[in-house]
This record gives sequence, structure tokens and C-alpha cells, in this order.
Amino acid sequence: MPASAKPNGFGEDQPLSGRINYNEVPKTEAQEWGCCTYLLVFLSYLLVVCTFPFSLAYTLRMVKEYERAVIFRLGMLLSGGAKGPGLFFILPCIDNYVKVDLRTISFDVAPQEVSTIIQHFFICKKILFNVV
Repeated sequence: MPASAKPNGFGEDQPLSGRINYNEVPKTEAQEWGCCTYLLVFLSYLLVVCTFPFSLAYTLRMVKEYERAVIFRLGMLLSGGAKGPGLFFILPCIDNYVKVDLRTISFDVAPQEVSTIIQHFFICKKILFNVV
């Protein structure tokens, strides 16, 4: 076994050098873009350039510091992971985004009554013998 590897418990060796980047998602065959996708993206950029001053209202989005935006291009997750906080660019008719709130949400739970065997005994005794 080389000095730069250690067993992971399943009979395979893992290299010790190098870092794992969890933001990079390896592309599969289903995630590859075709020529139609590139054509639609080009036409969308052309639409943004032709209507430049007005298109800024539709293409620039902002997320707050406790939010992230997950961007989908033609239904597929865009590489690079979640965007934010700050400004990001959305192509009209091509991109869709979902805001994800990272804050912890807490809410009140109504108090509930816990019944035990002893309480059942006293309830049954009260019902059967009318003892107060």
C-alpha cells in the first residue's frame, strides 16, 4: 500500500492528498447541453442586449444575506451551486430561480397532557365509585 493512501474500510484506497470540493457536481450525460440549449441561451442574451435598459429590471435579482438562490437553466441545476448573498444575473425565459431561506424557524407548540397508568387508575376509580 502506498504511503499516500489509507484504506477506507471497504477494500479501496483513498488518496490523502487533495481536497474534496463539494460544490462541484460531476456532469453526467443527462446534464450535458445540446445545440438547441446553446441556441436558446444565445437568443436570450440577444434579447437582453436589444432591450438593455428595460431588461435590467427582469435580469438582475438580489438575495439577502440570510438567503441563497438556486438557479435552474431549462430545468437543470446550473453549475456553481447556490448564489448569494448579493446580486446575480437571470436570463429571461431560460433561467428560473428558487430562494432558500437559511434562518432557523421556531414556532410554539401547544402544551399537551401526558397520561400515566396512575392517572388512569384514579380516573377509573372516580368513574366507577364516584369518589372525589
